[in-house]
Amino acid sequence: KKKKKIKIENIMKANVSFVVFILFALFFYKCHNWTPVVLMHGVTTSANDLNHVVNILEQQMPGVYVHNTNLSKYFESDDSILWNMNKQVSHMCKELKADQNLTAAGKINIIGFSQGGLVTRGFLERCNDPPVEVFVSWVSPQAGVYGVPNFGKYEWLPRIIDCCVYNEIIQDLVAPADYWKDSYNYDKYLSKSSFLADLNNEKSTKNQTYKDRVTSVQQFLLSYSTVDVTLIPRETGWWDFYQQDSESVIVPLYDTQFYQEDWLGIKTLNETGRLYKFTTSCEHQDYHSSDCFDPYFIDNVIPFLKKY
Repeated sequence: KKKKKIKIENIMKANVSFVVFILFALFFYKCHNWTPVVLMHGVTTSANDLNHVVNILEQQMPGVYVHNTNLSKYFESDDSILWNMNKQVSHMCKELKADQNLTAAGKINIIGFSQGGLVTRGFLERCNDPPVEVFVSWVSPQAGVYGVPNFGKYEWLPRIIDCCVYNEIIQDLVAPADYWKDSYNYDKYLSKSSFLADLNNEKSTKNQTYKDRVTSVQQFLLSYSTVDVTLIPRETGWWDFYQQDSESVIVPLYDTQFYQEDWLGIKTLNETGRLYKFTTSCEHQDYHSSDCFDPYFIDNVIPFLKKY
């Protein structure tokens, strides 16, 4: 009887060990089978400028697959300031669909930096293949811009914007013109904008597919920098923008017709707990400062990437 008892105890211990092993394996798989992350750089930058972000992702989420998009290979210029925004979105859709690591996963998390946040939203609304789980807009001009910062070698840009921003040729050639929103001439913006007015569902005929795809995400993150001097106004990162016929009064997202009538589904996201907003105190193009960028990114973005 004693031998039989010992044998039963050994079997029970073996079974418990097996169950613990299975549970550990499942936990390990769950924690390390990360959703792939797609990055999109901004204007006057390239994929190389986001290498620090790639390193953070790989440190925080060991084994994660990161697709660091670089659209320069599709264009003669190496600077996306001279790339039409619609073409940028189209090429991004093709590139992501061609990446077998993304299609095999069946879903992605996507982060757009500055102008890249509009390219990634274009991908979400117009393609969404593979489908987006978490959408992150890092200091991006979601509501547009109305003001020209210093673009260095592009010192001619303010003159072009002043004279003919809604000219069809300029809309086709100069990326910032595609998200220029004249607060003193909103009707002209609606009729002549070749990109943003459509993407934001601001035209009289609404695109239900855009709204359906936006509201399909698990989490939608918006951010802006409180010291940003590149985006004008800086609050555009939260979809706040100038009041019509003003360049000083900022209308918060929640007070806009865009939000209240839920043209794009942002209100739906907010009311279902899927809209998350935060600010940073980093300079606009600071994607590589361990002192400033890292804490904001790790605290506000990484938890959502790990969860979904």
